[in-house]
Amino acid sequence: MGELQNVEKIEQQVHEKTWFKRHCPTFAAVGTAVVGSMAITQSANAALAATILEAITGEITAVGNSQEAIYGLLVIVLIGFLVWRYSKRTVNSG
Repeated sequence: MGELQNVEKIEQQVHEKTWFKRHCPTFAAVGTAVVGSMAITQSANAALAATILEAITGEITAVGNSQEAIYGLLVIVLIGFLVWRYSKRTVNSG
């Protein structure tokens, strides 16, 4: 084969790494560290969450008991008012 004529020889360009490829190992290391720390603290957070949930449940129960007491007092006051009204009516009618 002879020499090619009217052909330009194209040199291959040196490919530089993109920003992502240069910094991807850094992101992977940070991601691994974050996931590892989350796994370690998850058990501690579970214990804390159980304690907080227990406290909230106790408060809700206390509010429920208070609400029942308020409704009971309201019923007693209402019955007292009705008895007073009825007794006043019977005294005036006689």
